[in-house]
Amino acid sequence: MRSKRMIAGLAAAALLCAGIMSGCKKEEPAATPEPTPVATPAPTVVVEVATPEPTATSRPSEPQVEAGISPLTGLPCDVYKPIAVMIENTQAAYPQNGLSQADIVYEVYEEGGVTRFFAIFNANTPEKVGPVRSCRIYYVDIWSEFQSILAHYGGPEGDKIYDVYQKFQATGVPLRVDGLGPHNDLYWRDTARKAPHNAYTNAEKIAALYDSNDFTPKPHAYFFTDATPEGVKADSFNIRYSKYNVVGYVYDAEKNAYLRKIGDKPMVDAGNDETIYVKNVIIQYAKHTNLGTDAGHIDVDFVGEGKAEYNIGGVRIQGTWKRDSEDSRTIFMDEAGQEISLLRGNTFVQVVQDSTEITYGTAE
Repeated sequence: MRSKRMIAGLAAAALLCAGIMSGCKKEEPAATPEPTPVATPAPTVVVEVATPEPTATSRPSEPQVEAGISPLTGLPCDVYKPIAVMIENTQAAYPQNGLSQADIVYEVYEEGGVTRFFAIFNANTPEKVGPVRSCRIYYVDIWSEFQSILAHYGGPEGDKIYDVYQKFQATGVPLRVDGLGPHNDLYWRDTARKAPHNAYTNAEKIAALYDSNDFTPKPHAYFFTDATPEGVKADSFNIRYSKYNVVGYVYDAEKNAYLRKIGDKPMVDAGNDETIYVKNVIIQYAKHTNLGTDAGHIDVDFVGEGKAEYNIGGVRIQGTWKRDSEDSRTIFMDEAGQEISLLRGNTFVQVVQDSTEITYGTAE
């Protein structure tokens, strides 16, 4: 290093002398003064510092279960003892009890073109829920995402294709409240209605079974937000399951939720006389297969992938869903493949097939 500095100093001196000589006239040169020594500065070391990328608000790859927050609604809740109840959805069952207090409700086709509800209760446990009806094999696939207590009133049996009891055994449903079997004492018949549309149960008593049984439900969470997502404005839409069952949703800006309708009438909960409002409506397209039985039993593929639409905050978002196995959860994504964020509150999942007629409108 010292030799380099010496050479640099000599070179600088030489240049200085050359510059002085070239700028003088041809006359007797004055005495050349001794050059003033100039300290050669140490080489400047340039350290390249990477410019940090703007900090983006990131979130974990999967939703997290937070203490004191319901993983099903994103609202404050200190308990996680979910129960799933099979609830009838025919004209003979209207109005049902308890649906306004459910955290998550799936509506799915059954044989004969009618639908049934798979309702999950956690934060609220109404004393009267129903009418409770039988289970089907594909509802067990929905159940396996949550692995909660399952309440139903019987189910088809006798053949491997549609035998729900064989499905229970194969899947390993540990705690069922069956009106035709275990814990049937938790059901009663309402004489104001005709059977089989009059079986009811108490969600609070069913949830208490967690305390007397060594059973822990599977944590199941979603991403939640307080902001309305970006999407196409869609204030209303109808889902035509059949000519007897046209489900309607109309966005209420004041409630930031959708009024749920059956036909042209608001859907009301018989348990509290409240009109049912829904924060998030997911339309899940899934493959439906006719099993070829005399009764017309079907199967619905809840493992795989397909199209999805999300109606949140008065806007519609196109997307897809994916579920790798019965042991995994369904991931609902937007068109970019980003997992969707729901508004805090209840969610209805409308399961349809490609041929199901869905129409959208915008209120003026």
